[in-house]
Amino acid sequence: MNFNDLAIYKIGLNLTKEVQTLINSKSALSYFSVSKQLVRSSCSVPANIAEGFAKKVYPKEFIRYLNIALGSSDESQSHIAVLFVNNYIAQKEFDYFSAKYKGLSIKILKLIKTIRKDKNIPIK
Repeated sequence: MNFNDLAIYKIGLNLTKEVQTLINSKSALSYFSVSKQLVRSSCSVPANIAEGFAKKVYPKEFIRYLNIALGSSDESQSHIAVLFVNNYIAQKEFDYFSAKYKGLSIKILKLIKTIRKDKNIPIK
């Protein structure tokens, strides 16, 4: 098994593609700085999952990277909200991406909890 096999990696990677497609489909978005931050935070999710997986023999390190990925997923949700309230994306797009990132964040959190339980790692 490698990081490509993780469902959260696959979801995160697919969302980066969808985010880039959204940005490319609306010329005004490419000039709004939040859209660039959205692309960066979106790309950070699968990157941190992959980097953490490489350190999976050290469960605390893996969890640390998963927490970073979780933060990037939540950050992406925030950037989507900013795009929406500034009328750069429609309600339908906001709802779609919000639900996708919220679902991804929940899955990442579940993996963190599973690793903590399996490796008997207390929450600090």
